[in-house]
Amino acid sequence: MPPLDGIRPVRFSRVFSQDTWDRLCQKNATLRDITASRQADIALSSRSVRHLLNSLPSGRHVSHTQGLGTWFSRLFRRRRREEVGLKMFKAYIASLHDDEGSVNPYSLVHESSVELSDPEHFRIACAFVAAGVCRFDRRGRLVSTDKAIDRAVVEQIDERVNGSVTRLAYAFIALNKPLPSGFVELCFKPHIVSAMVAHTGVSTAESVAVLDDLMASHAVSIKCESDVTLEHVMELKNRLRHMGLIEDAENDGINEGTKPRPDNKPRLPTPEPSQHYRCDSDDAWLIRYQVENHRFLKFGSDFVKRIQRWGQRNKRIIGLEVVEVLTFAIVTGVTTGGIGTAVYFGSKLAYKLLQIGWGALMDTIRTQLNKIRLRRVEAGVARLSCRSGEHLDSRELKDIALLDAVEDDEDDKTTRFLRFTESLPGNRITEDKHRAVTRLLDSTEYFARKRSLTRMANLMLDMKQQTDALSEQGVTAGDSVKDSVRFQQLQAVARAHSERFGEAVRDYDQMIVASVQKVTALNDTFEQQFTPLWEPFKEMPAEQVGALFNEAAGHSSVRGRWYLPKEDNFGWIQSVVKEEPGNASSRRIRECIAEAVALQNQTPQDHNVTSNKVRRKVVQATLEGRDLLISYARSRLQLMGLVWVRAKFYALVDRVISLPASLTSGGSVGAAFIKPILSPVWAAVYVFLYVAEKVTTAINNKRNRKRNQATQERINAEGNNNLSLSVDDWLAMRRQAKHLGPDYVKNVKRLMKVLDTMQALSAEQATLDKASPEYRDFLVRTAAAMLRYKMLMHELQAQLYGAVGLMHHASMQYKSQFDRRLQCIQVAD
Repeated sequence: MPPLDGIRPVRFSRVFSQDTWDRLCQKNATLRDITASRQADIALSSRSVRHLLNSLPSGRHVSHTQGLGTWFSRLFRRRRREEVGLKMFKAYIASLHDDEGSVNPYSLVHESSVELSDPEHFRIACAFVAAGVCRFDRRGRLVSTDKAIDRAVVEQIDERVNGSVTRLAYAFIALNKPLPSGFVELCFKPHIVSAMVAHTGVSTAESVAVLDDLMASHAVSIKCESDVTLEHVMELKNRLRHMGLIEDAENDGINEGTKPRPDNKPRLPTPEPSQHYRCDSDDAWLIRYQVENHRFLKFGSDFVKRIQRWGQRNKRIIGLEVVEVLTFAIVTGVTTGGIGTAVYFGSKLAYKLLQIGWGALMDTIRTQLNKIRLRRVEAGVARLSCRSGEHLDSRELKDIALLDAVEDDEDDKTTRFLRFTESLPGNRITEDKHRAVTRLLDSTEYFARKRSLTRMANLMLDMKQQTDALSEQGVTAGDSVKDSVRFQQLQAVARAHSERFGEAVRDYDQMIVASVQKVTALNDTFEQQFTPLWEPFKEMPAEQVGALFNEAAGHSSVRGRWYLPKEDNFGWIQSVVKEEPGNASSRRIRECIAEAVALQNQTPQDHNVTSNKVRRKVVQATLEGRDLLISYARSRLQLMGLVWVRAKFYALVDRVISLPASLTSGGSVGAAFIKPILSPVWAAVYVFLYVAEKVTTAINNKRNRKRNQATQERINAEGNNNLSLSVDDWLAMRRQAKHLGPDYVKNVKRLMKVLDTMQALSAEQATLDKASPEYRDFLVRTAAAMLRYKMLMHELQAQLYGAVGLMHHASMQYKSQFDRRLQCIQVAD
């Protein structure tokens, strides 16, 4: 029998050669065959061959490529790989008989020399079975499979051959494969006995006797291969550690070939109950693998949790839907005698299913369009990267202004389709030079609104639950095997959530970073364009400049108060044009406005404040009435669709009811008695639901704003390093960020358009005569462009430092805090 102090090192590079291993490490390389002289034949995979064939020229060379393809296909037939796994196994066995420190490349072991009853041979066979390249047939013989052997498979085999037997057993458990017959007697027990002998120096017979008693105990109960489970193995190793027969868990489990104790005195104390359970690296690997592959996740409870969170996010909408359905059902039942309620529920269900299906279809179309836009941007960045000779990535660009140099591939059909969709009303892009940035911002904002913000909020809530569970479970983590495994599972799940956060926040993070970098570049461009456009204002008195800016503030592109020609806008201008250090444009505008305000205070004001208030209220009432009419018209169109569905349903019911009467040639009441009767009650119900929707929306938005402000004050508090937010806090931040995200991106695109307008004004300035009547209109338009830019910048900063940026900052801070907590738990464990 071979020695029990562990298997000798057997690796692919030792069995064959380092050059063979280097060739196998190439991309898409697989092991095709092994000769009798132990020479490995490395070949490209079929996928690489197809790529090679596709890259060859066409035309008159087709016959040559077809012949080459036929020849390559023969190399990758299944029969060519049938015996590769078994030949590789024999090569590994043959290397065990090589002289120490040398490699014999001239022979393969004969099949008769393979003894599966030999612990070393059996262990190597188990490693090949676990890797999937071999299997045991019904007679217990080792046969090959058709699995391709590449670098990853070879690394798995080498790791399991040269690793601990515990890790090898865990590999079968992780893959949900039964352990081979004889594994306990030929691998598991010799492995543990070898570790006991090496650590204590006692005889093999005594070690075997103690191990048999422990394995036969009720707590361990390992009698056959099916009893080898994570809990049983952990119980056995824990008892052995507590008795001092193997090394402690800090030394990474049961290691074979360890040196004896310094005193070299045998000591076999009687088994005692364990006081503390620990997980070594092998146990942690299996738990982490099972968690990552969802073996311990309860899909039912996870699905229920998702539904609960969806209900928390949409409780207002759900409440309004329930009230609407119940109200209409009651009114329909009362006006039709009761049977109309059933008809209403049927038609409402059909309408809702149609609405959900249509919404899902439109979301799918929008998702695919935005994916295409992102791919176009990445393709343009790749072409720019080839021209510049530097590696660039649209998701990791340090200077987003480089995207202005990205050009489309005019010959691509996808590009022409995107040009068509972007030319539609509502999707028009300002200029070609901003096309790539606009696509990037639109796509990332859409994905952030549809999935990123929701995933971020769910992960934040999951992390909060994991932190509470880890704190609670950490108290009893070592009391039993079950508690120890549960604690490791929670840690693995927590690490998985931490890793998933990067993918969840990617779209939202890219939107924030890209917009900030683009706005910074736009600010530099604005300051350059501002200087020549400000020259005419420098020559004017402050009172005239103030009058021009006051008129420009009421422009339709700025405040939109063109109907108040005598309104005083100086206070609004000073609130929008903030004083910023180093910002020359803001300083000059504020100085002129301040001087104009000082002069205005010295002269009588002719602004009719009362008239302005009346006009403002009239216009406000008109706009609200317009919104009400649009909303009512939209609801009427939706109701017409619902009535059409109901009419079809009523016609079907009428035919069913009239069928018996038509057969007996008698009369029938039909379905007229169940049709809804229109009355003032229906108008009252509609008004009630409309007002309820508006009121609840206003209340919900106000509550979210207040909670957001309170959360931001807590986060910005000095020395607040322990961020603790409730479920309502995260939901409010998500709601506000989702609500204001589209406006945030629109403001960035509006800034691009304002700069294009200022560039056009700069070109127009050189063609105008200062004495012409059009010159004053030019100055008003110039002042309006400046004020519009400052107004948009003011709104962007409020959004970035408010709801849009708060969600990003809070999630990043909480993620960092969560990672520190996990690191502390891991160090303490």
